[in-house]
Amino acid sequence: MGAMMIDTSSMVPLESLGSASIEELEEIEKLADEVRIFLESQKWCRQMRRGWFDRGWGYMLSIFYFEFQPSSGDVPNSTWVVVGDIHSGSSCLGRAIDGDATDPVVHS
Repeated sequence: MGAMMIDTSSMVPLESLGSASIEELEEIEKLADEVRIFLESQKWCRQMRRGWFDRGWGYMLSIFYFEFQPSSGDVPNSTWVVVGDIHSGSSCLGRAIDGDATDPVVHS
């Protein structure tokens, strides 16, 4: 099964966040750093490549897309991350946004 290509042209590269005109920029920058640190700590992530901010509303809800070098061939090389103040009673956001049948990971 080939990897699905994600169009990142409408997203903001994380390295350009500081110069983007985004509401709640400070919160989004903090969340992006936390997500990057979390992903880098996972055994399946050998090295981060790039990250993008897709959309969001600061701590309430933000969506990021990351590409990384996986530690093995059976791990995808990218992931979507949805982070924010999501009520614990909310239903799980489910499978990956790109339709890949990966198991969801939920941390609170």
